[in-house]
Amino acid sequence: MLPIFLDRAAEFYVVLSRARALAASCQCQQLDEAQRLRNSIHQACLETGLKVEDLGLSFCALVDAHALVGRTVTGSYSIDLDQALDQRRRLLEARSQGWQQLRREWVYVMKVAGPARPRAWQCTASPERGAGGRARCRCRSRRPCRPG
Repeated sequence: MLPIFLDRAAEFYVVLSRARALAASCQCQQLDEAQRLRNSIHQACLETGLKVEDLGLSFCALVDAHALVGRTVTGSYSIDLDQALDQRRRLLEARSQGWQQLRREWVYVMKVAGPARPRAWQCTASPERGAGGRARCRCRSRRPCRPG
């Protein structure tokens, strides 16, 4: 069963790599960033025969803030591309105004709950009771397991 997951992961990697290349090479000045990204993902999926929904994408704003805080600042994850891009725009603007403003905006975007995708890749096997009565999943996965 593992090779099926690896094949699927490799297929997704090819699609996402292609989408990235398409977005980077797009000379479409009339399209905004969100539409350019959507078009690139859609085109990459068409080329491989996948549907965009098959990818189950979620997005997160990333802003380099090493000069201010020694790390990359991230927004909250969302399946809404527009929300992630808005968070990125807000964080970039705040970063240009210094640490205090970046901190305020970072806290704000982390509090904003966006539409999240359903949890993926979780075991649904019934847990077994191990020593001491603690539940342990039959699959022995380290990931959280939810009883089916």
